[in-house]
Amino acid sequence: MKIINAKYKDISAINHVVYSTINKVYPAYYSAGIIEFFLNIHSIENIEKDVISGSTYLMIIGKKIIGTFTIKENEFSRFFILPDYRGRGYGSIALTYIENIIFSDYSEIKIIASKPGYPVYLKRGYVVYKYVEERIVNDDIEGYHIMIKNKTQ
Repeated sequence: MKIINAKYKDISAINHVVYSTINKVYPAYYSAGIIEFFLNIHSIENIEKDVISGSTYLMIIGKKIIGTFTIKENEFSRFFILPDYRGRGYGSIALTYIENIIFSDYSEIKIIASKPGYPVYLKRGYVVYKYVEERIVNDDIEGYHIMIKNKTQ
């Protein structure tokens, strides 16, 4: 697997990875209203902004884009791997890459953890900094963890 910076031409492929993953993985964790909320947060317009800023990366096997993530300062987000490629170690490779980039300039990494990602981050040494509950859509309340990892961990 190789990891490269995303280019403008990759936006629709990134959108495919994000929407495919949310629609296949998130129903086991979230209500329909919360899933729609995530789809809106990760809209093609927001993907485009991050690609243009140079903060979005692609995970590629051969010529296939299998995953994506975005790094802004000491935070990473929009970390998605296509469902057919999950559980094969690609996420661990990408997390090592992310951590190396962020720790080269910062002493702490921050992530707002999705429910599917939460146990992965715990295994990687991230700790809960804060738990937040918000009313997202209608009466749907979403709880999420803000997690951190220090360079010394």
